[in-house]
Amino acid sequence: MRIVYLANTRIPSRRANSKNVMKMCQALAHNGHKVVLMNYDYPDVEKDVADVYDFYGVDKCFPIKLLPRRGQSSRIDYRTRIKWFVRMQRPDLIILRDHSLRYDPARMGIPIVLDAHKLIYSPRDIAPFRKLLASNHFTRMITNCNALRSAYLRNYRIPEERIQALHNGADLPKNVQPLRLKENGRLQVGYVGHLYPGKGMEIISALAPRCPHVDFHVVGGTTADAAYWQEKLKDAANVRFHGFQPHQEAVRWQLTMDVLLVPCQREVASAGGGGLNIGDWMSPIKIFEYMAAGKAILASDLPAVREILSHNKNAFLCAPDDIEAWMKALKFLADHPARRSSLGATAREHFQQNYTWQGRAKQLLAGLAN
Repeated sequence: MRIVYLANTRIPSRRANSKNVMKMCQALAHNGHKVVLMNYDYPDVEKDVADVYDFYGVDKCFPIKLLPRRGQSSRIDYRTRIKWFVRMQRPDLIILRDHSLRYDPARMGIPIVLDAHKLIYSPRDIAPFRKLLASNHFTRMITNCNALRSAYLRNYRIPEERIQALHNGADLPKNVQPLRLKENGRLQVGYVGHLYPGKGMEIISALAPRCPHVDFHVVGGTTADAAYWQEKLKDAANVRFHGFQPHQEAVRWQLTMDVLLVPCQREVASAGGGGLNIGDWMSPIKIFEYMAAGKAILASDLPAVREILSHNKNAFLCAPDDIEAWMKALKFLADHPARRSSLGATAREHFQQNYTWQGRAKQLLAGLAN
C-alpha cells in the first residue's frame, strides 16, 4: 500500500508528537507499506542535528518531504499546492495527524484515516474537521485512548464503528546498553520527559527532600525548564539533571534505573501551551518505553494511566496529590528488589502483547491494507 503520512509538527524537535509521527512512519514501513512523510517546513526546529532519523532512533525506511510554508506560496493558493504535492505521490491512503487539518484534506480526493491525539476545539480546526467527516473520502478515525474516543463521541456526530482507540507505543530496545553508574547501594529512580507544568516535577520536587535514600535522575526538558527546577532543588543533593538526550541515550537511562516514574498531575499543559489541559486523554509514550525497558514503574493513579497500567500487576499507582503514598511505594521498592523485577517483567510482557508501534500500525490499517 502506498501511504502518505501528512503531518504538521516540528521535525526534528523534542516534542512527543514528532516522535510519534516518526515512529509510526517507521512502523508502517516495517509492516511492508511504501510510506512518505510529508511535513510542514518549520524554521524553528532542533539545531545541530546531523541525522534526523538517528535523532529519533528510527531506520531510514521512508523519505521526508517538506511542504512549503504559507509565505512560500505567493503565486499559487497554499492548499492547492499542498494538494498537488500529495497527489504527486499517487497514494492509496492518507494518514492525517490531528494538527494537520488546516491542509483541508477533504479536497484531496484520497481515502483518509485521521489519527487524533487531542480534542479538536479550535474554530480554525472545527470547520475542516466537520468537512472531513462529511466527505466520502473519510475512512475512519483513531484516537490515542478510550477517554478521547468518548470525548469525540460526545462532541461530534461520529458513528461509533468509525472511531477506534489505539494507544501509543514503543519499540523494544535493541543494540542499547545501560549506563554504568557508580554503585552506592541506593535506589536509582528516573524520570524521562518534559518538565512543563503537570508532567511530574511537582511530585519529584516534593519527594526528593523526603527520600534521602533515593537518587533521582531527571532526563529531558528545555534548557529553561531544567534551569528553573535545578534552582528550585539546589539544596537537594540526591537529584541530578541530565538535560535533553537523543532517543537512544534516553533509552540507556531508562535501562539503567531501578524504578521509573510517571508522576503526571490531574492537569497537564500541552507542549504548545495555550492553556489546554491534556490530562484527561494522555497516552504518554514514556509509559510504553518504560514497559519495554522492563523496569518497575511508579505512576500517578489517573484514568488515562489506568487504561494502560494496573496497580500491583505491572506497576504501582499512587494518587498524584498523596506524597506520603509515593514515599511508601519508593521505600517498599527499595526494600524488595524481587518485586521490582517481577513488576518490570510483567510490564514488558504486557507491552509486547499490546503496545508495539508495529502492532499499532497494523491495527490502524486493519481492513484497509491490500
